[in-house]
This record gives sequence, C-alpha cells and structure tokens, in this order.
Amino acid sequence: MDMNAEVVTDYLIRISEGKLQLVNQLLQLTLQQQDALEATEEEGISALDRHIHKKQEVMGKIDLLDKEFLEKFQSLKDELGINSFADLTEEPVKGIKELQKQIQEILKVTGKIKEIDETNAVKAQQNLEQIKQQIKVVKLGKKTNQGYGKKFNEIHSILIDKKK
Repeated sequence: MDMNAEVVTDYLIRISEGKLQLVNQLLQLTLQQQDALEATEEEGISALDRHIHKKQEVMGKIDLLDKEFLEKFQSLKDELGINSFADLTEEPVKGIKELQKQIQEILKVTGKIKEIDETNAVKAQQNLEQIKQQIKVVKLGKKTNQGYGKKFNEIHSILIDKKK
C-alpha cells in the first residue's frame, strides 16, 4: 500500500510541476495580453489575437494534466482513506507535503491570472465602447457627406411666382 501511494504521490508531484510551468506560461501570456490591450489599435488587436490563441493552447494542455491529476489524486485519497488533504495532520506518505506545496503555488499563480484577466476584461470592454463611438462618428460623417454630395439636378422643385 505505502509503495503504491508513494509512486502515485511522486507522479502527482511531477504532474503538478508540469502544470506549474504551464500556469506560469499562462501568467506571462496574460501579462502580454494586458500590454496588447494598451497598444495602438492595429498592432494591439493582432497581438491580442495571438495571445488569446496561445492561451487557449496552454489551457488545453493544462486541462489534460488536470484530468490525469484528478484521476490519480482520487485514487490516492481512496487508498489513504481520506476525503481531503486538509484532513491530514501528518505526512502518511513521503512527498505529500511537497505535493501540497505545489498545489498551493499553482493556486497562487492562478489567483494572479484571475485578477489580471478581470482587469483585462474591463479594459477590453472599454476599448470596445471606444470603437463603437468611433464607428458612430464615422457613420454620422458618411451621412453628412452623402447629403452634401447630392447634385441639384436630382432635386425636382418648381418655383411659382404668383405676382404676375
């Protein structure tokens, strides 16, 4: 029992290390996304698109690791007869404390990502509102120009002089 639990714990630590690397990569992409939202329109939009695409790729990899982690994590909890690692007062298997530390680090980084993403969402909404206003101004300008662009021969009006 202990040997299998140690092997699973070691495996979970390796998965967590990989996830931590990916989560840190996600944090860097989120920071780059924040910079792209501040950039000029054309380069900002293309950079933003690239960062979103890269983030989706990284999140896909994280999802795969999460799925594997959850399966093994549940089997380890079942083997140790616990519902949560928070229930542990001592280290029943070598590596559990290190695993808990890895999980806490991942949670800390994902918390930072969440904060930045919330700020980015607000900034993106503000940028969208600015673009909407610019579009309104352009449409109004087009209508105004169309009004001036009409030729007088298109207007059919007749003047009648009644004093004669």
